[in-house]
Amino acid sequence: MIGLKKNGWLVGLLLGLLVSGLIFNWTAEQKKWAIAWAEDVRLSAPSAQAAEAWRQLQARYPDDPTIRVKLIEVLLAAGEVTAAETHWQALLQVESLSPEIRQTLSGLLHVAGRHEEAYEQMKQAWADAERRLREAKEQGKNDVRMSAGERVGWANRLAYGAYLADQDLESRWRELTEVLRQNSLEDQFALYRSQALRMVGRSQQALAVVTQTLQRLEQRLENEEKDLELAVGMWLSQPSWPPDTEPVLLRFKRNNMLEMRLMLRVLYRQALAIGQDLRDDAVRQRYESQALAFQGDLEHFSFDLSVTAVARQLVSIAAYLDTRGSLATKLGQWAQAQADLDASIEACYLARAISAETGLVNSPNVVDARVIRVLERELDQMLAAFHFHRALLAEAQEQTESAERDYAAIRRLGWEPGPDLH
Repeated sequence: MIGLKKNGWLVGLLLGLLVSGLIFNWTAEQKKWAIAWAEDVRLSAPSAQAAEAWRQLQARYPDDPTIRVKLIEVLLAAGEVTAAETHWQALLQVESLSPEIRQTLSGLLHVAGRHEEAYEQMKQAWADAERRLREAKEQGKNDVRMSAGERVGWANRLAYGAYLADQDLESRWRELTEVLRQNSLEDQFALYRSQALRMVGRSQQALAVVTQTLQRLEQRLENEEKDLELAVGMWLSQPSWPPDTEPVLLRFKRNNMLEMRLMLRVLYRQALAIGQDLRDDAVRQRYESQALAFQGDLEHFSFDLSVTAVARQLVSIAAYLDTRGSLATKLGQWAQAQADLDASIEACYLARAISAETGLVNSPNVVDARVIRVLERELDQMLAAFHFHRALLAEAQEQTESAERDYAAIRRLGWEPGPDLH
């Protein structure tokens, strides 16, 4: 009898757990369907109807910050700024906002024209992200780290937030410039840009892009070698030498120089390929020997130069250069601003040209044509913003005709020039 009672208790417990699991899974599934329905309304219906759909969803799940931040986005799109502010103020009262949610909220505050508040939220998001990484490291979770791409993305968003808020301009410009240099993004940009120019039959211009980058990279490598030699000399002269291990700074310098040499070899190979395009024996002879002179394992340093990959990389890096160029405009660095803004705009048009058949946002992960149209509209807005930034540079230098050309390009893209274009 005791055994039967015990078994009955276990069966009841298992049934209870099973029912709880089914209810939990069903509830989670219901939420997924509810979100999918609201998103479908957003893509298909007028903005007012979309706002009402997301209001209903937020009322149903009031504690979900992801749903609330999406509601704010929909309300702003519908022009309901006052209603959106009610919700973002409520969201700001939540102390445990994740860096990702706070970062998204920052972007929406920029849309609402609240640039100083947006910048504060972005700085807080970055501080929270850094703290999360430190805590993970302290807990021994060595696999939790920020990728190079994520670090560049954070630096770019902070820099652009500073630009819109008109704060910390010089420090953010320096920070973004350093991050781009550390991750060889300017060198990679030259590779992708030259490849796109080859694809559209402008190999002579492609050669000029690569040659200029090689000269800069060669000079930087020479300077780094001198700095390393000096640093090693100082280390060896320490009275406590030799320590058990080489200083971290020296190891970092060596690794950085190795990557620079590998990047040089990649660019030498690109120059050689361009020389073959042009059937220029002098170019081929020059770069063939240099491409072979640098030995190293390029397996982990390869680049996807397919049409889709080149187009996406061009657009991505162009956004970083536009940010730096915009900051340079406010800092009065005209030459740097002109170079960055010209390059970012050219890169976007090149990306469009080479991906005319496949589309910039054509992806197996995006199967809804309505989503593709939204993304394409966002890309048009981004390019229009690049033109606006260059127009501001032209106006700052009293180049009225140049500014008018950019304003005309903005209107062709379907936008109106103005401070709301960002």
